[in-house]
Amino acid sequence: MSESDTIEDSARRRAFREVVEPEIEVMLRVARGLTGNAADAEDLVQESRVRAFKAIDRFDGRYPRAWLLRSCATPTPTCTVANGRSPSMTGS
Repeated sequence: MSESDTIEDSARRRAFREVVEPEIEVMLRVARGLTGNAADAEDLVQESRVRAFKAIDRFDGRYPRAWLLRSCATPTPTCTVANGRSPSMTGS
């Protein structure tokens, strides 16, 4: 790993701590509503956190909560919610 990779990784981790970590409780509350249970909500939030970490360098810095909640509401191949539906912010 080069010095520039180490610096980039450090910046990514710092941005993640500043942007994502303060919103985790909100993400869990929304995910519980989407999934109907705590275990699936935790899985959904974990998947969202991984996606956020991978994309943090492309995040423009505006509206972090909206960005993260959208990630929670975006279906993934391993994501299921109550009644087998994909997550939806509209409740449909």
